[in-house]
Amino acid sequence: MKKSILIELRACINIGDYIFGKDYVENRINDYVNGLQSFFDKLGDNKKCDVVFVENTYDSEKDLPKEILDIIPEGTFLFVKKKNDYGKINKGGGIVEMWKEYLDKISEYDYFFYYEPRMILDDSSFLQSFLGNPRNYFCVEDNTEFAAVKTGYFGVKVKDFLEYCDSIDLEKFTDDGTNIEISMRSFFENKNTDFEKDIKYCTRRWYDNSGGFGYAKY
Repeated sequence: MKKSILIELRACINIGDYIFGKDYVENRINDYVNGLQSFFDKLGDNKKCDVVFVENTYDSEKDLPKEILDIIPEGTFLFVKKKNDYGKINKGGGIVEMWKEYLDKISEYDYFFYYEPRMILDDSSFLQSFLGNPRNYFCVEDNTEFAAVKTGYFGVKVKDFLEYCDSIDLEKFTDDGTNIEISMRSFFENKNTDFEKDIKYCTRRWYDNSGGFGYAKY
Protein backbone atom coordinates (compact mmCIF):
# COMPACT_ATOMS: atom_id res chain seq x y z
CA MET A 1 0.00 0.00 0.00
CA LYS A 2 1.29 3.47 -0.91
CA LYS A 3 2.38 5.48 2.12
CA SER A 4 1.11 9.05 2.43
CA ILE A 5 3.98 10.74 4.31
CA LEU A 6 7.62 11.25 3.37
CA ILE A 7 10.07 12.24 6.12
CA GLU A 8 13.27 13.89 4.95
CA LEU A 9 16.33 13.80 7.17
CA ARG A 10 18.70 16.45 5.80
CA ALA A 11 22.47 16.36 6.29
CA CYS A 12 25.38 18.49 5.11
CA ILE A 13 28.43 16.67 6.41
CA ASN A 14 31.63 17.22 4.44
CA ILE A 15 32.18 20.97 4.74
CA GLY A 16 35.72 20.92 6.11
CA ASP A 17 37.12 22.60 3.00
CA TYR A 18 35.56 25.91 3.91
CA ILE A 19 34.60 25.80 7.60
CA PHE A 20 37.03 24.89 10.40
CA GLY A 21 38.66 21.84 8.75
CA LYS A 22 38.76 18.07 9.24
CA ASP A 23 38.20 18.00 13.00
CA TYR A 24 34.98 19.93 12.53
CA VAL A 25 33.75 17.36 10.01
CA GLU A 26 34.47 14.56 12.50
CA ASN A 27 32.44 16.42 15.11
CA ARG A 28 29.59 16.84 12.62
CA ILE A 29 29.63 13.11 11.89
CA ASN A 30 29.29 12.39 15.62
CA ASP A 31 26.47 14.92 15.89
CA TYR A 32 24.60 13.25 13.02
CA VAL A 33 25.09 9.76 14.44
CA ASN A 34 23.66 10.84 17.80
CA GLY A 35 20.86 12.85 16.19
CA LEU A 36 19.82 10.09 13.81
CA GLN A 37 19.77 7.58 16.65
CA SER A 38 17.52 9.81 18.76
CA PHE A 39 15.19 10.44 15.83
CA PHE A 40 14.74 6.82 14.80
CA ASP A 41 14.32 5.74 18.43
CA LYS A 42 11.42 8.16 18.84
CA LEU A 43 9.91 7.60 15.40
CA GLY A 44 9.50 3.91 16.12
CA ASP A 45 7.83 1.55 13.67
CA ASN A 46 5.56 4.03 11.92
CA LYS A 47 3.79 2.45 8.97
CA LYS A 48 2.35 5.71 7.60
CA CYS A 49 5.64 7.09 6.32
CA ASP A 50 8.72 6.51 4.25
CA VAL A 51 12.03 8.08 5.27
CA VAL A 52 14.68 9.56 2.98
CA PHE A 53 18.16 10.60 4.10
CA VAL A 54 19.32 13.52 1.94
CA GLU A 55 22.96 14.64 1.84
CA ASN A 56 24.49 17.30 -0.42
CA THR A 57 28.28 17.26 0.07
CA TYR A 58 29.20 13.79 -1.23
CA ASP A 59 29.08 12.51 -4.81
CA SER A 60 27.10 9.36 -4.02
CA GLU A 61 25.81 7.24 -1.15
CA LYS A 62 28.88 4.99 -1.28
CA ASP A 63 30.96 7.98 -0.13
CA LEU A 64 28.97 8.53 3.06
CA PRO A 65 30.86 7.88 6.31
CA LYS A 66 30.43 4.32 7.56
CA GLU A 67 29.22 5.63 10.92
CA ILE A 68 26.29 7.31 9.16
CA LEU A 69 25.41 4.30 7.03
CA ASP A 70 25.51 2.02 10.07
CA ILE A 71 22.99 4.11 12.01
CA ILE A 72 20.42 4.45 9.19
CA PRO A 73 17.83 1.64 9.37
CA GLU A 74 17.15 -0.69 6.49
CA GLY A 75 14.32 0.59 4.32
CA THR A 76 15.45 4.22 4.46
CA PHE A 77 15.92 5.78 1.03
CA LEU A 78 19.18 7.59 0.31
CA PHE A 79 19.43 10.65 -1.93
CA VAL A 80 23.04 11.80 -2.06
CA LYS A 81 24.32 14.37 -4.53
CA LYS A 82 27.13 16.93 -4.32
CA LYS A 83 25.01 20.01 -4.82
CA ASN A 84 25.84 22.87 -2.49
CA ASP A 85 26.31 25.83 -4.82
CA TYR A 86 23.76 28.06 -3.11
CA GLY A 87 24.21 26.66 0.39
CA LYS A 88 27.76 28.01 0.60
CA ILE A 89 26.31 31.51 0.29
CA ASN A 90 22.85 31.19 1.84
CA LYS A 91 21.96 28.18 3.99
CA GLY A 92 18.28 28.45 3.08
CA GLY A 93 19.17 28.55 -0.60
CA GLY A 94 21.06 25.28 -0.17
CA ILE A 95 18.05 23.67 1.49
CA VAL A 96 15.72 24.69 -1.34
CA GLU A 97 18.34 23.71 -3.94
CA MET A 98 18.22 20.07 -2.82
CA TRP A 99 14.42 20.04 -2.58
CA LYS A 100 14.30 21.10 -6.21
CA GLU A 101 16.62 18.21 -7.09
CA TYR A 102 14.12 15.57 -6.03
CA LEU A 103 10.70 17.22 -6.17
CA ASP A 104 9.49 14.40 -8.42
CA LYS A 105 9.97 11.96 -5.53
CA ILE A 106 8.36 14.27 -2.98
CA SER A 107 5.36 14.72 -5.28
CA GLU A 108 4.55 11.00 -4.94
CA TYR A 109 3.34 11.67 -1.37
CA ASP A 110 0.52 13.68 0.18
CA TYR A 111 2.50 15.06 3.12
CA PHE A 112 6.13 15.91 3.84
CA PHE A 113 7.98 16.23 7.16
CA TYR A 114 11.43 17.82 7.22
CA TYR A 115 13.96 17.32 10.01
CA GLU A 116 17.64 18.18 10.48
CA PRO A 117 19.17 15.29 12.43
CA ARG A 118 22.25 17.07 13.73
CA MET A 119 19.89 17.87 16.60
CA ILE A 120 18.94 15.54 19.41
CA LEU A 121 15.18 14.98 19.43
CA ASP A 122 14.34 15.42 23.11
CA ASP A 123 10.56 15.55 22.73
CA SER A 124 8.78 13.87 19.82
CA SER A 125 5.34 15.39 20.44
CA PHE A 126 5.62 17.80 17.46
CA LEU A 127 6.53 14.90 15.16
CA GLN A 128 3.83 12.65 16.59
CA SER A 129 1.21 15.41 16.29
CA PHE A 130 1.99 15.73 12.60
CA LEU A 131 1.97 11.98 12.00
CA GLY A 132 -1.38 11.66 13.78
CA ASN A 133 -2.88 14.66 11.95
CA PRO A 134 -0.84 15.54 8.83
CA ARG A 135 -1.16 19.24 7.89
CA ASN A 136 0.82 22.42 7.33
CA TYR A 137 2.45 22.64 10.74
CA PHE A 138 5.24 24.94 11.97
CA CYS A 139 6.76 26.03 15.26
CA VAL A 140 7.28 29.80 15.48
CA GLU A 141 10.37 31.53 16.84
CA ASP A 142 8.76 33.96 19.29
CA ASN A 143 12.02 35.76 19.99
CA THR A 144 12.45 37.10 16.44
CA GLU A 145 11.13 40.41 15.14
CA PHE A 146 9.15 38.72 12.37
CA ALA A 147 8.04 35.62 14.35
CA ALA A 148 9.81 33.47 11.76
CA VAL A 149 9.11 29.76 11.61
CA LYS A 150 11.65 27.15 12.61
CA THR A 151 12.94 25.30 9.58
CA GLY A 152 14.89 22.61 11.44
CA TYR A 153 11.60 20.71 11.64
CA PHE A 154 8.18 21.23 10.10
CA GLY A 155 5.40 19.39 8.29
CA VAL A 156 3.49 20.41 5.16
CA LYS A 157 0.96 19.33 2.59
CA VAL A 158 2.94 18.35 -0.49
CA LYS A 159 0.62 20.32 -2.78
CA ASP A 160 1.43 23.56 -0.95
CA PHE A 161 5.10 22.65 -0.54
CA LEU A 162 5.57 22.12 -4.27
CA GLU A 163 4.01 25.52 -4.89
CA TYR A 164 6.44 27.10 -2.41
CA CYS A 165 9.49 25.47 -4.02
CA ASP A 166 8.34 26.41 -7.52
CA SER A 167 8.00 30.04 -6.40
CA ILE A 168 11.68 30.29 -5.42
CA ASP A 169 14.17 31.72 -7.91
CA LEU A 170 17.41 30.53 -6.33
CA GLU A 171 19.60 33.20 -7.90
CA LYS A 172 17.39 35.97 -6.54
CA PHE A 173 16.85 34.17 -3.22
CA THR A 174 20.60 33.96 -2.68
CA ASP A 175 21.57 37.35 -4.09
CA ASP A 176 18.96 39.06 -1.90
CA GLY A 177 20.12 37.19 1.21
CA THR A 178 16.59 35.90 1.76
CA ASN A 179 15.92 34.33 5.15
CA ILE A 180 14.20 30.99 4.61
CA GLU A 181 12.49 31.14 8.01
CA ILE A 182 10.79 34.41 7.07
CA SER A 183 10.16 33.27 3.49
CA MET A 184 8.31 30.15 4.59
CA ARG A 185 6.34 32.03 7.23
CA SER A 186 5.20 34.56 4.64
CA PHE A 187 4.17 31.88 2.14
CA PHE A 188 2.37 29.54 4.53
CA GLU A 189 0.47 32.33 6.25
CA ASN A 190 -1.64 32.35 3.07
CA LYS A 191 -2.38 28.64 3.38
CA ASN A 192 -4.33 26.69 5.95
CA THR A 193 -1.48 26.35 8.44
CA ASP A 194 -1.15 25.53 12.12
CA PHE A 195 1.50 27.78 13.72
CA GLU A 196 2.53 26.60 17.18
CA LYS A 197 4.17 28.75 19.86
CA ASP A 198 7.90 28.49 20.46
CA ILE A 199 8.42 25.16 22.23
CA LYS A 200 11.93 23.68 22.44
CA TYR A 201 11.73 20.12 21.14
CA CYS A 202 15.42 19.60 20.34
CA THR A 203 18.97 20.21 21.52
CA ARG A 204 21.62 21.26 19.02
CA ARG A 205 25.33 21.82 19.33
CA TRP A 206 26.82 25.06 17.98
CA TYR A 207 30.43 25.92 17.24
CA ASP A 208 32.30 29.22 17.38
CA ASN A 209 35.16 30.38 15.15
CA SER A 210 37.77 29.03 17.55
CA GLY A 211 36.35 25.52 17.37
CA GLY A 212 34.70 25.73 20.78
CA PHE A 213 31.12 24.61 21.18
CA GLY A 214 28.02 24.85 23.34
CA TYR A 215 24.45 23.61 23.38
CA ALA A 216 21.15 25.33 22.72
CA LYS A 217 17.50 24.29 22.81
CA TYR A 218 15.59 24.58 19.55
